Amino acid sequence: MQRLGKVHPVNEAYCKVNGHWRAIPYTQVPNAWSYRTDLFQRAGVTSFPKTWDELIVVGKKVADATGKPIAQTVGHAYGDSLTMWNPVLWGFGGQEVDRDGKTVVISSGETEAALRWAIRAQQNGIKWFPEWLDPDNNQAYHADRISATLNGASIYIREVVEFKHFDQVTNNAPMPSGPKGNFTLNLIMNHAVMSWSKEQETAKAFLLYLMDKANYSKWLKAARGYNRGPFEGLYDDPVWHYDLKLKAYRGVVIDPQGRPIGEWPGWPAAPSKQTSQSQTQFVVADMFAKAVATGDTKAAMNDAEAKLKAIFGAP
Repeated sequence: MQRLGKVHPVNEAYCKVNGHWRAIPYTQVPNAWSYRTDLFQRAGVTSFPKTWDELIVVGKKVADATGKPIAQTVGHAYGDSLTMWNPVLWGFGGQEVDRDGKTVVISSGETEAALRWAIRAQQNGIKWFPEWLDPDNNQAYHADRISATLNGASIYIREVVEFKHFDQVTNNAPMPSGPKGNFTLNLIMNHAVMSWSKEQETAKAFLLYLMDKANYSKWLKAARGYNRGPFEGLYDDPVWHYDLKLKAYRGVVIDPQGRPIGEWPGWPAAPSKQTSQSQTQFVVADMFAKAVATGDTKAAMNDAEAKLKAIFGAP
């Protein structure tokens, strides 16, 4: 680990328990927006929106001009739903729980503003699909049914490598900002050697081999931008320079000054059993789904608050 430099703070938050390393940082799978430049241009739009409010304006223009909306899941998609709705919540200043990891603070004016934004977006032609799982937005994009969606680099990679229908007119953009700033959440993965394993030394040798910089760089190249190295020594890997359309996937993990960015489910509380339980129960996504389905932001917040109090109040 020392040879690869500082660990990305998000991976470190998961790998350290009470100040002690319990796992080896492995990767982050970054999510950014893949969008059809030809459809945007048909609507008179030349770049992807920089803010959530701008996304509504652009979404209406593109939907009206092309009939192909900006679309995203608001369902139980482990990757695409979590990486969408948590940053929206944070961008408006909302949080599930306070930094202490105990006090539930989901019911707030900031959370309501985030929910109102999602409702307004739907009213202006952006589509939120509660039934979509992680493959569904990919399929909709490749089938020419939507103009943009939040996803890993797999949509773009598959167009370039396999389909070649929209590769020339697909670009990728980082997350828009809310009134409280720019927030990102990516899929966080780490490795650990379990104490009960009968092959501990073999596992350690494998991890040393895998995380060797030369070997890891080969893996990043094979993944074509789908993965992001969790160490400072991997931030500027050559994979981010061979295709400039992949820069957005670097930009949701590292800012333009080369500084690590990003949060984790349950932020600003430290990762815990409770934050993981909220994540796997899709409390935030369900809150947004309820709000956009009913228009009742208070009921959506109350439902989320009850779920979170049950989670964070448990021993």
